Amino acid sequence: MSIVALSDGTDSKIAEKDLREVASQLNVSSLDSQDAKDYLALLRSFEAVMKSIKDAPDYTPPDLLPQSTTEPRNFWRPRPDDNPFNAWSYRCEILSASPTRDLLAGYTVAIKDNISVGGLPTTLGIPLSLFPNANFYPISPIDATVVSRILAAGGTIKGTSTCESFCASPLSFTSATGPVHNPLLHGYTTGGSSSGSAALVAANRLALTRGGSWGQTVNLAIGSDQAGS
Repeated sequence: MSIVALSDGTDSKIAEKDLREVASQLNVSSLDSQDAKDYLALLRSFEAVMKSIKDAPDYTPPDLLPQSTTEPRNFWRPRPDDNPFNAWSYRCEILSASPTRDLLAGYTVAIKDNISVGGLPTTLGIPLSLFPNANFYPISPIDATVVSRILAAGGTIKGTSTCESFCASPLSFTSATGPVHNPLLHGYTTGGSSSGSAALVAANRLALTRGGSWGQTVNLAIGSDQAGS
């Protein structure tokens, strides 16, 4: 346990009896008065540090603030005919209002649904009921670094791609929205956990080489691990 300052304990509800009760549960019975006093000071100080962190306003690094875009960041759930493989989580149309480069100009990109895209929900592939507020998925207040760089390079973000539950499956049937289908063989896996990303890029290549209707596809798709890195 680390603390940054000692507290006088005036605002703490931790009493010596609480300390001794926990010590007893850990089979510590030889705690003398001075040790109890010292440990109590540490516990109260740790409590004060945690409370100060809890009460502090959330900090958003300026580099993560969503950059301005050519249109409002609206999002929608795609229609089934526009999402034949269940590869899209949410659709959008995001293009930077002031890109600094044109490296990705003309390219369309999907972002895996465990990476923050400002103004869009983040689902992690899990049911809504697992989030603290079960009425809606949380809306991201930031652009992840990879999102900012794509927009700065002139890329167009077309939406977020379906990912597996907690991004913890190597197959493609655990997402809360249902299985992601292989574009070449419906009902078969695309692999995971970046299942939607894989399907969208594969469908794009199939559309270019075979023609036909493959729904909305993208040139590029971002995958990631469980942490969204």
